Amino acid sequence: GSIRKAGDRICYLSVDRSVVSIVQLVALLPATMIVGVLIQKIGKKKSYILGLVLIGVVPLIRLIDVTNIPILMAATAVTGFASGLCMPLTYGIQADNTDYVEVKMGYPLTKEKLLEQAEQVKKLREKQ
Repeated sequence: GSIRKAGDRICYLSVDRSVVSIVQLVALLPATMIVGVLIQKIGKKKSYILGLVLIGVVPLIRLIDVTNIPILMAATAVTGFASGLCMPLTYGIQADNTDYVEVKMGYPLTKEKLLEQAEQVKKLREKQ
């Protein structure tokens, strides 16, 4: 544990950081396993947004009582679960974006094509 000052009082936190990390990891793993089912039910975008909202809002629950260990653990577990939703979706959404750009542009995005486009943009900027 460690001692932290909270306002005018000194609080002893009896939970080691590694325990909090383990709680988050234990919650993260099942989420990565069920994210596929969630995608089929509500879609990638909504699943990703759900995860991001949980990651942004749930840690605020800790502010109810910053010395309450059960609140800390519950918020950490839910945040870990939400992270487990977002992590695999990040790669899937990026792949969908790349596919969309390729379809709209009419050719596959290769390193050479991207460098060629960057050179064209540079030339246009130099003319201005």
